[in-house]
Amino acid sequence: MIITLGAFDGFHSGHQKLFNAARRIANENRTDWGVVTFEPHPKVFMGKLKAVMFEPREREVLRRVLGVPHLINIKFDDDLRNLPALEFLERLNNYIRIDGIVVGNNFRFGRRQEGGLDILKNFCVEHGAGLWVVQVDFFSSAKVRRQVAHGVTNQMFFELGYPWFLWTKVIKGSQRGRELGYRTANLDIKDRKLFPAEAVYAAAVPIFDNDNKNAEWHAACVSVGYNPTFKDVKDLRAEVYIMDFNQDLYDKDIQVFFLNKLRKMKEFENKDELIEQIAVDVKRSRRFFNLAFKFDERKALFARFADAISSLSGKDFKPEIIDLLN
Repeated sequence: MIITLGAFDGFHSGHQKLFNAARRIANENRTDWGVVTFEPHPKVFMGKLKAVMFEPREREVLRRVLGVPHLINIKFDDDLRNLPALEFLERLNNYIRIDGIVVGNNFRFGRRQEGGLDILKNFCVEHGAGLWVVQVDFFSSAKVRRQVAHGVTNQMFFELGYPWFLWTKVIKGSQRGRELGYRTANLDIKDRKLFPAEAVYAAAVPIFDNDNKNAEWHAACVSVGYNPTFKDVKDLRAEVYIMDFNQDLYDKDIQVFFLNKLRKMKEFENKDELIEQIAVDVKRSRRFFNLAFKFDERKALFARFADAISSLSGKDFKPEIIDLLN
């Protein structure tokens, strides 16, 4: 198997360069390929990151959308953290026969990050495997995380190669949206999931039929913040208004794709001013939605997302995690 190896917090455009190289090499050598990563994310385990960009179920969606045939999750704990780099490769090779390795030019691994290209080269020479190094300096997960934290914009489509999204559950809210004339669904915000900055966003939401087979995409508007106009919200909230849709989604799963940041959150003098601004936000959100679905390539991408979500809906997804030390 040709493998590409890394922590992969979100499969951004730099990661996809590695995937494309692994796919091409595997096809040329008439063999299989896959992605080897870790669960939990090493930096989350070590306390260097508070939250990941994508949870396991969302990462499985991305695997299917991007056409990755195998996603191998290695259990990350203190024992693996302290494993010498060469021993890690030997143990991995005992689990899957490594025919070749594709990594980025800045890749490091193993105990205290001791493993670099020199160790990879020696391992590959000894085991008759190939080694390919791809230049990915321009892209980084840290850069993408910073962009999400400052607010998802259309620029992130270039960084990720797809819209940033979340898959979560609709929970009970204050139902204030109904009073304002815009019925919203309140999203369950999870601490382990990185969430965008306080702002109002244009979005797209797939609504599936009763069999979770076919999806109709709807323009949406998302508010992330503390509802400063009303001053009674103590916790961060995320509410989505789905256009041309008026059904109850309480306690159901929902997927929200962020298209662009519309404006910062602000406090309004009264409810009427807020309603006027929401009307403007909704109009702008629909415009960004129409633009996102204007091009055939984007339509095909959203269709692949809908198919991947459909195949996982209604299932209690848990990734298979491999313990290389037992």
